[in-house]
Amino acid sequence: RDALDVGLPFKGAGAIRPDGIPMLFVGPGDSMEEMKGEAGLPDVSIYSLTDCSLLYRFGGKDPFSPRLFHGYDSSPLVDVETDTLIYPGENGILYTMQLNTQYNPEDGALSIRPSDEVKWTYSTDKTSEEAFWWGMEDSAVVADHFLYIADNAGNMVCMDINTMEVVWLQDILDDTNASPVYEVDAAGNRFIYIAPSLHWQKDAETNTGQVSMYKLNAVTGDIIWQKPYEVHTVNGLSGGIQATPVLGQGPISDLVIVPVARTPYKNTGILVALDKETGEERWRFDMDEFSLSSSVIPWSSPVAVYAEDGTPYIIQCGRGKVYLMDGETGTLLDTLDTGKANIEASPAVFGNTIVVGTRGERILGMTIK
Repeated sequence: RDALDVGLPFKGAGAIRPDGIPMLFVGPGDSMEEMKGEAGLPDVSIYSLTDCSLLYRFGGKDPFSPRLFHGYDSSPLVDVETDTLIYPGENGILYTMQLNTQYNPEDGALSIRPSDEVKWTYSTDKTSEEAFWWGMEDSAVVADHFLYIADNAGNMVCMDINTMEVVWLQDILDDTNASPVYEVDAAGNRFIYIAPSLHWQKDAETNTGQVSMYKLNAVTGDIIWQKPYEVHTVNGLSGGIQATPVLGQGPISDLVIVPVARTPYKNTGILVALDKETGEERWRFDMDEFSLSSSVIPWSSPVAVYAEDGTPYIIQCGRGKVYLMDGETGTLLDTLDTGKANIEASPAVFGNTIVVGTRGERILGMTIK
């Protein structure tokens, strides 16, 4: 196919429909005020992947927004059964709409006619245009009819997506970029794992502060445990948890693996495996010890992969490096040097192939042997 020219950078992971209808949803991470014309609008765009045509746009400079800034860092969800789009915005609005999709796979004809658009926004004692901003940068988790998401102000929210009413809210204290992780254990208990980055809690003189990894009761929002880390923020680039944790399976089903940026020093990072029952560290991987780079700050989410016999491995990307680790011990097994460019994207794995994009404008394919 020809390249699809979006006209401006988009930040959240582009989403496609899970039912195979070739439709792409993307949004910019910034209002892009310096760009003029239609391409500079801070809109969510929906494209057909059969011919790269623009199907629909919405969200740009929405007067319903409580915030001047508009951006769409989140990756959206599509409920196939009801043909409904769920799209969180950093403008402080959660959008849902029925797409009314028409698709003919024989000739590729694809159209949508969005209707029943519902917008939800909110206000708390912390949110303002100057501090503890409105808006959602992480991606939502939906389980049954409950939606879980955190915002720039540290509000972790559970919402009934059918009624658009808040079920519970938990204060996790700071700006959240990593997406929540949902778990149902063997007994049917439901949990949320979530962690913020360091923005509002930092010390003004040292640019340091504390953020925590939280395990929450998904039904009530109560904190089951929290694991704190002292981190740094440099020139507005936050430390803390900037990437989404991964839950282990099989031999590591008792672990949640979490990358922590800008700790213990401002240009270093760690990957930790926390006991899901207690929150205590079971192993720690200091990324700076295994790199010639002067800056190793994990923003890429870890991925757990498993051999045919169930042996677990962890893949973690950093600045110019891809690390392969033993999932049970955190022992480094191999490192691939990809160059100096930072890897902020999260790798995708299919079979024994890893694919990841870099800030060096390269997409890399690697093989696990």
